[in-house]
Amino acid sequence: MPSCPFVKKAYEINRRIVFISRLLGIGREGLNLLYGLMDIGQRLNKGTYDAAAKNIYTAPSAVFNIFNKKALNEEKEKNLENGKPADEKSKCVGHVQKRIGSCLRNKKKTEKLGGKGKLTDSLIKDLTIYYGLVIRRNSHFVDEMRKAILATFYHKCSTNEKPQHMSYPPRANSWCKLRRVEAINNLSEFNHDPSLHVETQKVIKPVYEDLSSENLLERCLSGHNQNNNKCLNSIIWRFAPKHLHTGSKTIESYAYLAAGIFNDGFITILKVMETMDIIIGQQCKMFADCAYERRLARAEIKIA
Repeated sequence: MPSCPFVKKAYEINRRIVFISRLLGIGREGLNLLYGLMDIGQRLNKGTYDAAAKNIYTAPSAVFNIFNKKALNEEKEKNLENGKPADEKSKCVGHVQKRIGSCLRNKKKTEKLGGKGKLTDSLIKDLTIYYGLVIRRNSHFVDEMRKAILATFYHKCSTNEKPQHMSYPPRANSWCKLRRVEAINNLSEFNHDPSLHVETQKVIKPVYEDLSSENLLERCLSGHNQNNNKCLNSIIWRFAPKHLHTGSKTIESYAYLAAGIFNDGFITILKVMETMDIIIGQQCKMFADCAYERRLARAEIKIA
């Protein structure tokens, strides 16, 4: 009697072990090394391995073709609602953020704005971080994005005699210290930090106006970031190490699997296994659920 189901010309256990070996980034020889040294069994012959591997080429694409069509339609609808052409290229917020740092450093050098009360390296770093944060926190509305960018500039220009915090209402969780103390009626004890030098304000204001243009900010909608692409690529290369030769079909299947893990964690892998008629047991489901919880915990820490 077979120890496991025989599904479409391959035993279920062979499908499972070949699929998992691909997720580990090893091929048939790596699998046989594991079998031999762990004293699990004999070598897995090429015919058996190839029969099981065929499912890996088709199952992920079958699952993700459905997801991709749905996601594409949703993206097109979202673009139309926002009045944005579907093929307009989005900007990476991280790259746009770097622009203001570069511009401010150039101004510091060409206009000789270095020194106390002017454009120090520490101040440029703070202004660059603020610029990126307000884009990400207001990434669905261009007007709010622009308003928030200019608010960070005027915030640094404010003094006790001339406060310039009109862009946001007072609230206890505001990023602006004055607005926070104003919300709790404790404004009399507030003192502004030293503001930007008047000459510095005049020089860098055009930089802020240029980098808060409607055309640029429209391309920052949704807060796209190429760091996500780097993370996705790292998953693909983990499946297919660069020093090992891999065929185009295998890479394509890895790309689908990586996209699924990147977006939804190992829950997607369970869907692929189900499509391949691989039995999903209790331990397998528990592993995917725990991996998903750890993923959420890491994400919470990063955005805290």
